[in-house]
Amino acid sequence: MIRSEELASKIAEAIWTEKYINDDIQLYKPFTVKLINDGKIWEVIGNSPLKGNVHKREYHMLINKNTGEVLRNYVIK
Repeated sequence: MIRSEELASKIAEAIWTEKYINDDIQLYKPFTVKLINDGKIWEVIGNSPLKGNVHKREYHMLINKNTGEVLRNYVIK
């Protein structure tokens, strides 16, 4: 069970760090973390540093609060 925003954030950070090895995930902090779907899913979003006034990319992860399963992981460029 993923009980806190902090733990959801750490899970996303660990996965993104391994998966996107050529990108410095630390630059995407602080992550936005919130519960969605009636409190059943953690949504974690990491925005790249602003370039001008636009984010270069966004990392998104959906994590099942009860099982810890990563339901979706995607990048918006």
